Amino acid sequence: MSRLDSSSAPRLSRILFPLLFFQSCFGFTLGLYLYNLAPVMYEALLHATAGQEVPITFASLTLLPLGWLALLFSIGILLETLLEIPTGVLADSLGRKFAAITCLVFRAFYFVALLMMWWSGEDDNPHLVIGWRLAAEVLFAISFTFFSGSFLAWVKDSLDAAGAGYRLTEYLARSKVWQWAFTLVGGAAGLYLWLEDLVPWAYGLGFVISGISALVLYHIMDENRQFDFMKLTDLFTASSKEAWQEVYRTWVVGGRSLIRAPQLLSVFATAAAATSLVYLVDYMWPLFTRSYFAAELGQDFSKEWIILLFVVVLAAIGGSYAFSKWLRFYEKKKGALKTESLALICATTYLLHALPILVVVAVSTANASRLTLPLFMLIILIHKIAEGAMWAPSGSLRNYLIPENTKERSTILSLGAMLKNLAIVFLVFFGVGKQADSLTSWLYPAGAVVITVPVMLLLIFLYKPAKL
Repeated sequence: MSRLDSSSAPRLSRILFPLLFFQSCFGFTLGLYLYNLAPVMYEALLHATAGQEVPITFASLTLLPLGWLALLFSIGILLETLLEIPTGVLADSLGRKFAAITCLVFRAFYFVALLMMWWSGEDDNPHLVIGWRLAAEVLFAISFTFFSGSFLAWVKDSLDAAGAGYRLTEYLARSKVWQWAFTLVGGAAGLYLWLEDLVPWAYGLGFVISGISALVLYHIMDENRQFDFMKLTDLFTASSKEAWQEVYRTWVVGGRSLIRAPQLLSVFATAAAATSLVYLVDYMWPLFTRSYFAAELGQDFSKEWIILLFVVVLAAIGGSYAFSKWLRFYEKKKGALKTESLALICATTYLLHALPILVVVAVSTANASRLTLPLFMLIILIHKIAEGAMWAPSGSLRNYLIPENTKERSTILSLGAMLKNLAIVFLVFFGVGKQADSLTSWLYPAGAVVITVPVMLLLIFLYKPAKL
């Protein structure tokens, strides 16, 4: 690797602006499909089968429409699990800027696949609906895994090169507020266009914004110049053997580095438990609410449902914003957060996820009639506030335990993301998706958080950060 001198160090504005731009684009395009994708596919399958919920056969497998929704969601998570390491290694070999732009390009084509899925339903072809949704899951998995570890690695290494690595938590907190805010705007647009039967406009807008954002990012994002990255063409030229050997070396070094750092492994394991709980609750709480509180809210997608969804997103924005403001106040008084302080903050936000969930499960198990809608929504709001506050300290803690100028940073972070996906796959294969009327499945990740948090704190306070 090569080190930067002070004259070539990046300006902080060249880091913050691409970060906020990317997170805003990511959040807005996420909102465009977040609340309408499942009902759009379900409606497309029903339209293609003349409004009848009948079994549909695809690739020798026969399932009801809801069964196909659950299966394709599971396939998407499995694909992300398989692709995390290869995309992380490629980001460390070809560059983090390459990974970010590739993410947006595949995200644009993901929206094309969603458009084709919708049109296939209009053409009364259920097999193409399933086929295009499967293609969309593949494209989404490639897009997301090119983002998950590499972009965070770019932010940390860019700040290190500018001599401002201590500002990572601040930058991540600010960017999360932007992402949640634009998710809210995109979600409003996506819901409105779906309710007005203008779904193609929502997915078409996602394609255009993702494509334009890739072009903009190409011009405003600087590569981590302290590392010598290969070019994509190096993998397919006469010297490709040496290039692939370098890719293999990156994978080996990254994996070996993680294995030799027990405290980093504990951080990844705890984050995996907490994140899988976030995914599970976010996925299941609307289904559970619809099942248990139909009398209060109704079964249909009513005005009350829309208000509820946006209040939940606002809670996440509030959590991100509150942490960002508190962090600025703290750093003015005492300076940058230390690793131990970040660990305690992460533990607090993780437990804010898990403990209320354990309470609500205990209440519903002891006496289902005691679980009221206000109590349940209070638990969900606490969960979302903690989720909003969680991401910045969690991302910072993982990065601070990896030494500066570690070229394999994306690979190491992707290995941690793979643990999260494995946890979600575990939950899916235990039939969580089929238990929409039960909260008992929430015990798995909530219990895992309560168990892993003390282990993480013990290792961080007993061991110094490993020299990877």
